[in-house]
Amino acid sequence: MSGNKTVANQRSHLTIMFTDLSQSTAIAVTMEPEDYSALLDNMRSEFSAIVRRHGGDIVRIDGDGFIFSFGY
Repeated sequence: MSGNKTVANQRSHLTIMFTDLSQSTAIAVTMEPEDYSALLDNMRSEFSAIVRRHGGDIVRIDGDGFIFSFGY
């Protein structure tokens, strides 16, 4: 198996975390586009740092939605 280090019959826990900015559309219409973009940039930066600090990986980021995994 080219580099895979899987162990037969070994169980592990996998956690998938989905997050989404609640009421993002309502928030976006009350802000200037540049300010909303800065808000999303700050969220991405903070979430990424927190998740990595706890051993997680970024799976996907779409707008204000995030998917992270832990234990893979």
